[in-house]
Amino acid sequence: MIFVLVEILFFAVLLLADLLSKHYIMPFLEAHDGFWVLIDKGLTLRASYNDGAGFSMLAGKQGLLIAITVVAMVIILGFMVYLHLKKINRRPSGRFLSMILVMLLAGGIGNLVDRIALGKVRDFIEYTFVETWFHKSFAICNIADVWITVGMILLIVYVLFCWKDFKEEKPIEPDDLDESDSFRQALTMWEQKKTDEEKSE
Repeated sequence: MIFVLVEILFFAVLLLADLLSKHYIMPFLEAHDGFWVLIDKGLTLRASYNDGAGFSMLAGKQGLLIAITVVAMVIILGFMVYLHLKKINRRPSGRFLSMILVMLLAGGIGNLVDRIALGKVRDFIEYTFVETWFHKSFAICNIADVWITVGMILLIVYVLFCWKDFKEEKPIEPDDLDESDSFRQALTMWEQKKTDEEKSE
């Protein structure tokens, strides 16, 4: 139950960070010629509106983008529920996966709010160092995009190094039981564990 509250709080912080940054930064930029240099040739805030996905893909197809986002968010929510029902998130690797999914969920919903309310996504983070170092322009993004990008990178890390823990079914320890589980079940598990220890001696 405590971890569920942690997930909700983490989600709320990430989502609010995105929505509030858009709410305050965009008017500020529009009042300053649409851009504000934070780090010369490194990082700039530049007001931009994107009616497509990343790198302006599917531009103008808001209905399709909204549908895709909703389906993706439902899948993520469903998987998070699965992690709770199977008690997978009681393992460290399971908790790591849950937090990754929260990041993806917050990022997706942050941009979904823009698409539904405005018909386009508000972007303002311009990585000018990419053009400085590699002489190529890079997409302007927002905080929600940062959450999605970081979440995807961490998901790749999880698949590479922690996926084995997810697939392996480990025996439930007494500490994994909910308060609603019967005393008999806990006692049976304890006796089985003790028997296994005696056999190994």
